[in-house]
Amino acid sequence: MLRNAIRSISLGREGLTALPPQISAPTLMITGADHTGFTTAQAEAATHLMRDARTSTVPHAAYLVPLEAPTLTPALIGELWTHCTTPGWSSSPRE
Repeated sequence: MLRNAIRSISLGREGLTALPPQISAPTLMITGADHTGFTTAQAEAATHLMRDARTSTVPHAAYLVPLEAPTLTPALIGELWTHCTTPGWSSSPRE
């Protein structure tokens, strides 16, 4: 079963590097400070390519941020939601 999961998620998967510039929806990339497979630098590189995106790095967390930081995770999402519902907000291309 694990072998099938690895094949379906990782092996042979098409690269997604061309997609971030196409994302116009507000986006929050959350990564754990201890996550070696998706670092803050990688998250920031991806968000820099998007119209309206930000990165949050959660300290003392790695791969399962919602489980490792169950209070902080919804707070971060709430901040994004507040940003999106601010009067006058619009998702515009980065300059």
